[in-house]
Amino acid sequence: MLVGTSPGGVTDYIARQVAERVGKRLHQPVVVENRPGALELVAINAVAEANPDGYTMLWMSSGFSSLSLLTKSFTYDVLKDFAPVSLVVTIPVLIVGHVSAPYRTIDELVSYMRANPGKANWAYNGGGSYLAYALFQSVTRTNFEMIRYSGQAGINTALLGGEQLVARTTIDVAKTIVDSGKVRILGVLTPMRHPLIPNVPSLGESSLPELRELAAVTNHQRSWFGVAAPGRVPPDVISQWSRALVDLGRDPDFGNAVRMQGAVPIGSTPDEFSALISKEFEIWRGVAKQIDLQPQ
Repeated sequence: MLVGTSPGGVTDYIARQVAERVGKRLHQPVVVENRPGALELVAINAVAEANPDGYTMLWMSSGFSSLSLLTKSFTYDVLKDFAPVSLVVTIPVLIVGHVSAPYRTIDELVSYMRANPGKANWAYNGGGSYLAYALFQSVTRTNFEMIRYSGQAGINTALLGGEQLVARTTIDVAKTIVDSGKVRILGVLTPMRHPLIPNVPSLGESSLPELRELAAVTNHQRSWFGVAAPGRVPPDVISQWSRALVDLGRDPDFGNAVRMQGAVPIGSTPDEFSALISKEFEIWRGVAKQIDLQPQ
């Protein structure tokens, strides 16, 4: 199973939890191989060109849905050249900011941005996060500057250094900077609060109807990871993997392992996973068209 990121971190951790446990269900070992680089395209390309026998699989991330809108290097059809097998976990997205900022919640942030157009700086590190910010900007009718960093580490350093930035992140990443006392979580982009951070308000609790509406757009509020195969893998092989992954999603031990990383176990069918990817692609395509974003 090819993973498009380097070893370490939540992506790799959950992928290895899946590989170990699903291998037992398939009665053969599943080995994780990290192929980082180029918005995960190194791993994606390798799987797309692999022998479609079910022995080379992709640990797919939510950024997959928008890749063709961001880079000309992605030349595949998201559903014809790949066979989605199962949505394995989802991870809620948070918004964080420096503790000295004049806003403590997402509602207060939106009010600040409306009163001070262009003065709030949002940090992003490329990929689909740019489209997510554009969607937020459109729905909330606000205007802010988007500043690109080379990676999450650069964003964290800037926040810890006192820069007046707002950033999207996940629970596992937020914990390391929030524990410093210099960064606070403004909210979690979900309809309900997350059990690991029960004191943090959710977007679904917002007093602003447009933010409650945004909370219902599930592809905006969470990151996800799943398993996919090359597009021509036989249906019986897809079924074997799918049954194993659906069963894994119901496994209490696996659930406990991933929940400690802020993830929620799912275990969907291939059709459900395909529908999610298709829906996300259409939404992100609409956002890209609205802001006239051209793939680079």
